[in-house]
Amino acid sequence: GSCDTCGFYHIDPYPPAEYLADFYAQYEMPTPQANLAETARLLARNVDSTAVVVDMGCGDGGFLTEMHGLGFSNLVGFDQSPGLDRAKQRGFGTFYKSNVWRFLDEAEAKGKEDADAFVMVNVLEHVTEPIALLRRMHSVMKTGACVVITVPNDFSPLQKAFLKVKGHQPWFVCLPDHVNYFDFQTLKHVLGNNG
Repeated sequence: GSCDTCGFYHIDPYPPAEYLADFYAQYEMPTPQANLAETARLLARNVDSTAVVVDMGCGDGGFLTEMHGLGFSNLVGFDQSPGLDRAKQRGFGTFYKSNVWRFLDEAEAKGKEDADAFVMVNVLEHVTEPIALLRRMHSVMKTGACVVITVPNDFSPLQKAFLKVKGHQPWFVCLPDHVNYFDFQTLKHVLGNNG
C-alpha cells in the first residue's frame, strides 16, 4: 500500500543496492520511451539553447537526441545500462557510465553542479530512497537550475477504478524493475516537500 511517511507507493524493504546495480547493468528498456519529444519541447521552452542539460539515467540517449534536434549542444548523459554504448555512438554530447548516487557523490564533492537543467525520464520509479535523491539533487543545484521528471502514472484513480471493476491485480507492479509508484498527486507531494 501507500506509505504514509513517504506519501507514495513503494516496496518495503527495498532490494539491496548491489542487487539493483547488477540488475541495471544488464537492463534494457522493454519498450521505447514515450513522450521524449514532448518532454524535450517543454524543457526547451523554459531554458536557453546554450543551457547545460544533464540526463540522469539517459539510457540510449533518446531524450538528449530530442534536445539536440532542438538546437541544444551542451548535453550530458549518464547511465549504467548497456544502452549507454548506443548513446555514445550518437555523435554529440558527453555520455559516461555512472548512476544517480555516484553522480550526486561527485557533485557534492564539487559543492555545486554547473548544469542548468537536470532530467530524469522514468528514473524515480527505479531508485531506492527517491526522497533522499531529490534532497541531495536540490542541495547541489545552482540557483535557477530546473528539474524535469517524468514517471509512470501508477496507482492513479483511473488504474484503481479499472482494477476494482475488472478484479485484476496491479499489472504495473513489476519487480525488481519498479520499486516506487507515483501518480500525479503523490509526485506533486514528494516534489513539493523536497525542494
